[in-house]
This record gives sequence, structure tokens and C-alpha cells, in this order.
Amino acid sequence: MVNPNVKWQRYLIGYNPVIVSYLSTYGDEILRQTYERLISAYKNKKSQIILFRFKESDIVSIIRNDEYIYALECLLVLCSNIEKYELCRDIHNQLKIIKLKKARGKLPKAKVTIT
Repeated sequence: MVNPNVKWQRYLIGYNPVIVSYLSTYGDEILRQTYERLISAYKNKKSQIILFRFKESDIVSIIRNDEYIYALECLLVLCSNIEKYELCRDIHNQLKIIKLKKARGKLPKAKVTIT
């Protein structure tokens, strides 16, 4: 049985010095997988995904689709703080693309009037 009882924010916002220390030393693969999982879920319009699954337990962290962008922004700040700049670049570029597409979709359409 899977228990979604861990908030993802605890791991991406970066207030916990133990987690930040661990990620800065060993977190390249974890951070990259998290980024790729979020982007894939966003592009495929998944309603929710398991963001983290803890080894040898049934504890997971589930994230809903309305939190994907915020999670990417938190991941960007975390990567910047622990100096993972290559991943920062990828996250920043992807966020920029997402925001441009959203903005493009909100532009009012030109009205054609015949006189």
C-alpha cells in the first residue's frame, strides 16, 4: 500500500540543512530525475505524479498538476543555492518556455471589422 504522507515542499524548498547538504554532495542524479519527472508530467498533462518514493518503504510524495510550475521554481532556487548551475540553466529555460506559451495563449485575438 502506498501512503502519500510526505510533502514534496520539505525536500525542494531547502530549509532543511541536512537535506541541502546531502543534495549538494550526492544530489545530481536526484535533482535531474526530479526535473525530468516534473517536465514530463507537465507536458503529458498528468493530474498528479509520485515525485519521490523512499527506498524500502511505502512512503511517497505526490504532487498535483497545479503545483508543477511552483515545484520547478523551488527546484531552480534550490539548485542555485547548492550551485548546480547547469541544471539551473535547464530549469530556467524550461520555465521561460512554459511562461511564454502561457502568455501567448492569453493574448486577445485581433478583431476584424468590416465597414
